Amino acid sequence: MIFSGIASEFTLHVIVPAALFQAAATMPWPAIQIPSRIARLAICIAAAGVAILAEVLLWPEAKIVRGFMAVLALLLALRVYSYCRSAAQGGFLNYVRFLSLGLLSPHLVYSPSEHAVRRRTPFGVDILRLAASATTAVVLFYLTRQLIFTQAAINSWLVNDLIITVGFVFIVQAVGQAFFGLWRLLGIRSHPLMDNILLSRTPADFWRRWSWPIHLWLYRYVYVPAGGNAHRLKATLSAFLISGLQHELLVFLAIGRITGHQTAFFMLNAFGVIASPAMERFARRGILAQSLMRLTTILFLAATASLMFITFNYIFPIYQQKIWLMW
Repeated sequence: MIFSGIASEFTLHVIVPAALFQAAATMPWPAIQIPSRIARLAICIAAAGVAILAEVLLWPEAKIVRGFMAVLALLLALRVYSYCRSAAQGGFLNYVRFLSLGLLSPHLVYSPSEHAVRRRTPFGVDILRLAASATTAVVLFYLTRQLIFTQAAINSWLVNDLIITVGFVFIVQAVGQAFFGLWRLLGIRSHPLMDNILLSRTPADFWRRWSWPIHLWLYRYVYVPAGGNAHRLKATLSAFLISGLQHELLVFLAIGRITGHQTAFFMLNAFGVIASPAMERFARRGILAQSLMRLTTILFLAATASLMFITFNYIFPIYQQKIWLMW
């Protein structure tokens, strides 16, 4: 009876909304054939907006479910925008195939070879990678959740934040490896979602290693149009501002209000990225300088991540006491 109820809830609040998003995302297909780029993008953006905003009307009060579905809706919208920008001519089935979240493809920027099958490694290796990484992520999540309820974490925000930061880093690394194993099993040409982020020497190096599908989308559709390397300050600030606003949208869809924490987090990291070339030059002076830059990067990211974790707290409580960053 319990499992039947869970299945019904999952169907009603996950499968049905996801199917509706997919249907909404197919609406702009006729616009792909419009010669005018402005008209094409306007229709595509409107359809993507339908896929996101309809989400508000489809969930229960559970903030975690709302947040999860908001992520799916946004990823679908980014794919719609990418395909419309590319003016791809592969036919309707090609369009639906690229949009389909059911394919579990990581690609958000359209390319004719986004689902190219690679030369397969031994099947058992990919199965082991997927199983071990997924199990590790679940165990780490459980341990982190238990630790934040210890007396030390309850009495000290700093201890609580340290536990969350360390747990989050290792959980996302494990999740990234699990997705990588899944993509390899599906024959999708890819690399790890989070690529050894603990080895980052600068904030810029970290963001290159972190969530490459989003990184590539922002690079292609925000950084380059904003001036790219020729206007690095403007392009970097633009890319991080857009990323911050996207995350604010996700928060709004999950909790019903905008807090500003995500925008603050990403804009602070924009300045870290701007400072990265100087940090990289310093790191080349030797092993000691390199180690110092790695430590500086970790401390900077850990400090600014507190803003991001406050947002998590509004969705899934992780702090036991209200801290000054909450509002």
